[in-house]
Amino acid sequence: MPSETENVARVLAEATSRHFGAPATIERLSRQSGGASRQTWSFDALVDGERHALILRRDPPTQGKTDRERAVAIDRATEFRVLQAAHAAGVRSPEPLFELTAQDALGEAYVMRRIGGIAIARGRVKIA
Repeated sequence: MPSETENVARVLAEATSRHFGAPATIERLSRQSGGASRQTWSFDALVDGERHALILRRDPPTQGKTDRERAVAIDRATEFRVLQAAHAAGVRSPEPLFELTAQDALGEAYVMRRIGGIAIARGRVKIA
């Protein structure tokens, strides 16, 4: 039985190949920290000799989420469309590339370009 990482890599290779219209090889796939129910994966896709630095945002197939949890959370499809609109309007943001399909069986998910840097803001805490 393949591991979660192996399964994600296989699906990403297929989905990325569909998007770019050429065979893709997935490298440097790693799950990033943060979020108990949502996942962020960093990876590189090699397509026609070009390296694409990418991110997978994913909600694994729902297992045991309450109605309240589903009601207050923004779903990946909505998040993808908001990012598309923001990026198209000139907001500095990662370029959203494509959504995964139900047939990909990774849950709600999409892929966007990866931007280097730190995702977690660090602030100073003033203690009186």
